[in-house]
Amino acid sequence: MDPISRVMCDVAGLLARGSDAARMETRRMAAERERRSAAHATVVAEQPITTGTSAGERGLAALRSAAIIAFGSTELRSNG
Repeated sequence: MDPISRVMCDVAGLLARGSDAARMETRRMAAERERRSAAHATVVAEQPITTGTSAGERGLAALRSAAIIAFGSTELRSNG
């Protein structure tokens, strides 16, 4: 098979099936989106904010939620 027909077959395969790298990146992005969504749902379920809470308590709950999303945990570590 000459080089030109080999390139044409490769291009036809990419057009028909897409590239492996593009498929892997799409799967990675979908998994990351699911992970963030699950983390957000867990935070929302753990920290229900009722209408009877003060503005200060709501602010602390929002900060705690942001810390959990950013760092994964809000457990305090001891220095000892």
